[in-house]
Amino acid sequence: MTATEAGEHALARELFAVQARAGFDQIRRDLEWLPVIGFFCHACAGLDDTEFAPVLYDLLAANPARAIGVGPLAGWWAPADYHLGALCRVMGRFDEAELRLRSALTTTEHLGARPWQARTQIELARVIEIAHGSADTTITALRESAASIAADLGAAGIAALLG
Repeated sequence: MTATEAGEHALARELFAVQARAGFDQIRRDLEWLPVIGFFCHACAGLDDTEFAPVLYDLLAANPARAIGVGPLAGWWAPADYHLGALCRVMGRFDEAELRLRSALTTTEHLGARPWQARTQIELARVIEIAHGSADTTITALRESAASIAADLGAAGIAALLG
């Protein structure tokens, strides 16, 4: 995930290949499993990787968790629907992507999780644009809201996602 976020896509793809040979389903099923899968999902969507998206989608979708936490004190890594929605986009399943991302947006708004709210708005705008075209006015509203949240938080990394 850090390689993807840093723009080191070749390294991220290499690391995905290493894990794929070992098997994503072989990741130890303990307290660390859900965050590891969440990080893989995040990286996969960031790479638009169609090879590993279905496998990661199936693994995360089979888990009953609605949100991904990273240890009891480390933090929260978004609603599971955010990651599932982003993977649906990669797989071309735009209707499901939109539903999952709208669900994730509701969760982030309810929890006041503004960084993930902005990320979800950006991903949802991307899905709507791909599925319905750039004339959809919802896209502008989502991006403007995400930009406002990023500015309020001083989150340059999130603002950079807007292009």
